[in-house]
Amino acid sequence: MKKLCAALQRVKRVYVLFQHEEEHFFSVLPGREDFKWFYALLHKKGTFSLQQQGAALAKHKGWSMNTISFMTKVFLDLEFVKIVDGVIHIQPNVVKKELHQSKTYQIKQEEIQLEQELIYSSFSEMIMTLEKLIDHSYQLEEAYA
Repeated sequence: MKKLCAALQRVKRVYVLFQHEEEHFFSVLPGREDFKWFYALLHKKGTFSLQQQGAALAKHKGWSMNTISFMTKVFLDLEFVKIVDGVIHIQPNVVKKELHQSKTYQIKQEEIQLEQELIYSSFSEMIMTLEKLIDHSYQLEEAYA
């Protein structure tokens, strides 16, 4: 990678194409108030079917189905809910936990951060970010080899 970066020093323009499963740039990480509102709705209803009621909720709140699915996964991580046959059930006597304790929430934050770093970075900043990612990936491969 360093040789490639050195060779690119004389290049005037570089176009980089990143491919990933989900676009985070135009998606908004739901705020604490969004999670609070959704949890209150789930608590009030007792059960909630994403299949049957998800689209109506998305329309009502202006959320995407991806946002609702993401918030549901965060609640699952935090053990606030369980899903049985596609129906969300509130767990009784939950222990209060912060959103950042959810692995799903952490991963989404990291993905959004990385996407913003790569989109808004200068060439040299992008190269440094990529070098860190490649070096980190290489260290993980060595650790598991």
